[in-house]
Amino acid sequence: MSEVKINVNTVKQQLAAGGVVYGTWVSTVGNPAIIRMIAAAGFDAVFLDTEHGPFSLETISALCEMARASHVVPIVRSYDRNGHLINRIQDIGAMGMIFPHIESRAEVDDVLHWMLYPPAGERGSTSVSAPADWAVVPGDVMKSFINDNMLLAIQIESKEAVENLESIIDGGGIDLVEVGRNDLSTSFGVPLQFSHPLVLEALDQVVAICRERGIAVGTNCKSLSDADEMLQRGVRHIGYSSDRHILTGAYYQAIAGLKKSADTLGAVSP
Repeated sequence: MSEVKINVNTVKQQLAAGGVVYGTWVSTVGNPAIIRMIAAAGFDAVFLDTEHGPFSLETISALCEMARASHVVPIVRSYDRNGHLINRIQDIGAMGMIFPHIESRAEVDDVLHWMLYPPAGERGSTSVSAPADWAVVPGDVMKSFINDNMLLAIQIESKEAVENLESIIDGGGIDLVEVGRNDLSTSFGVPLQFSHPLVLEALDQVVAICRERGIAVGTNCKSLSDADEMLQRGVRHIGYSSDRHILTGAYYQAIAGLKKSADTLGAVSP
């Protein structure tokens, strides 16, 4: 496929080889320039959020196009597991899909059914489009290549999901298990306490089960110290924060520093 320059899913390759990858979330800023900034910084993947974000499919399409052009892997979190929506998100350029609140193997089999071209699944056919980076390629070659490069990530976000994890992943097809510590902590009755012993114990359990099967585990981290701890615990995808958290954190820090400087100089705020 090298002669037609179709993007290879480097994140899927790195995870399969036992490597560590770094991503970040975009849930608020719809200007494709945000993708160029993420690419310039050196991230491997960008997660585009339609579950909690305001993005239309047209915006997701523009962000995916910029990611592919910038050689950052775009992975889209779908707000629904409807098969036609899954097909459409892939057809506008997603190189991976991430599904929240997975608690059973049946849910995984259902999304794989829609994510993959026949005979592996029933993904609808299209040609000369974003999934092939607009290259003109024989249909059988294109579909095989895209199937091989499509990444499936699932989010484990409840006690039930942790308890069912072995049965969820043992059917295959999953490239990345993301531990959603926001919802998981709530499930354990300690909302948003990401480092609570109950949450960390569950995360360690997920890592151990997935490691036995050669599947990567990821989680979102809002600080470098948290990311360092997660790496030490065996997490191989670090999803570092999001556009809204990085921006608001920088703004808060900036205004606090500016006011402190003004106070030191005896300036009077209006």
